Amino acid sequence: MAWLVGIADDCMIDLSATHWVMALAYESIFYCQSYFHHKIT
Repeated sequence: MAWLVGIADDCMIDLSATHWVMALAYESIFYCQSYFHHKIT
């Protein structure tokens, strides 16, 4: 998750965009986890 912190530091000018990107990343992670979990089981 260190790279997300780096992105946040680089995008301090536009906090709303950073928040949107981070939220999208978290949703993608949870979606992939649930997708592969159902695919394995």
